[in-house]
Amino acid sequence: ARYLKKPFSEAELNHTIERLLELKIVLFDLEKEQSRYSSTINNPLYGFARHEIIADDDHRPVDYVFLEVNDSFERLTGLDRKEIIGKRVTEVLPGIEKDTDLIETYGRVAFGGETACFSEYVPELDRYYDIHAYSPGKGQFVTVFMDITEIKNVENALRESEERFRLLAENANDVIWLLNAKGEFLYISPSVERLRGYTPEELMQLPLEQKLMPESFEVISGILETFFSNFKKGILPNTPRIIEVEQPCKDGSTV
Repeated sequence: ARYLKKPFSEAELNHTIERLLELKIVLFDLEKEQSRYSSTINNPLYGFARHEIIADDDHRPVDYVFLEVNDSFERLTGLDRKEIIGKRVTEVLPGIEKDTDLIETYGRVAFGGETACFSEYVPELDRYYDIHAYSPGKGQFVTVFMDITEIKNVENALRESEERFRLLAENANDVIWLLNAKGEFLYISPSVERLRGYTPEELMQLPLEQKLMPESFEVISGILETFFSNFKKGILPNTPRIIEVEQPCKDGSTV
């Protein structure tokens, strides 16, 4: 009132105080958002990039421009910020325009305000990334991501190993059993039906004591108990062990 050189009425004063409180709340929220934004950009574990979507005449997202990246982005992608800022992704990574699903996802984030979390393989970089995308403003989107290539490579190697094992097991004449650390059967090869008359599915339903004759069950139980006890201590056998057991067949005979 002193600066305006006119008196405030009580109503005007109350209204001004309310507006100042509202402004303080807005500034507080902006400070929190700025703090979160800064911590994300400076996080050494996560790549960060802010982009702007480019749409065609039909308002369909077809490309996007790099606006800002952090240091971890350069480390995780091998791309130099000086060479990509202001450029379209189709210039930086030729061929990515074929991944229309990815660009459409970013378009929904930028224009629709939704968030998206997914894993993506980028052939141009030969890397796998776990990506979180959100929109900081209309027409823009931010990606926060981490490199999961090593994890994916291990998963793929395990999957290939399992497929090779299954291929060998299902075509072997010998019967192959796979048990977990609790002694539960996880797999029995199809050849068991030729040997004992039971299908793998039928045998999988039976407890171990019904898979073996009584004397053999006692022998195997003792061996498994010792094995799993050592297994929990990290002690593994260095050589295979050959054990002779008697097993019942579906027709009442034994093998």
